[in-house]
Amino acid sequence: MAYFRLLTPRESIIFGKKLTTSSSGIEPGILVALDTETAGDAVAGETVSTSGSTSTVFGFAFGARTLEYTPTTKVYDIGEAVSVVQGTGVAAMSSDFFTSGSGDWATPDAVLYAANGGKLSTAGSVKVGRLIRTKDRTIVGGGETIALIRFNIQP
Repeated sequence: MAYFRLLTPRESIIFGKKLTTSSSGIEPGILVALDTETAGDAVAGETVSTSGSTSTVFGFAFGARTLEYTPTTKVYDIGEAVSVVQGTGVAAMSSDFFTSGSGDWATPDAVLYAANGGKLSTAGSVKVGRLIRTKDRTIVGGGETIALIRFNIQP
């Protein structure tokens, strides 16, 4: 199960005024880019989509879904309101947010880059942060290893 937690909210900027999603597959922890063209009926600059390996990263999708019904998934619907975390900070995240899963964690202090689908990778051209270390986390039915990262996203 995908896990993303912002550990230093006071260091980061949480931007969420009038932002909505314009693509599928966005959930808390996915890197997003600010759309520059009109997407459907939305106004340019008010929607975000998953970032790619060469696009300018706007930040991490962040926050709980705010629908009238109880959502059964963390993935935002297209057109749903979303907040974005920018600036600097520390986050804990599962291997779901890395292109090679936990294989990207082999090198301590590795530089992390944006990859296709809004994920992180240890190879690329758009730098977003560094791997601090890995940590074991206990969950119901077992445990998992998560990555602690320091990010620096200045759009």
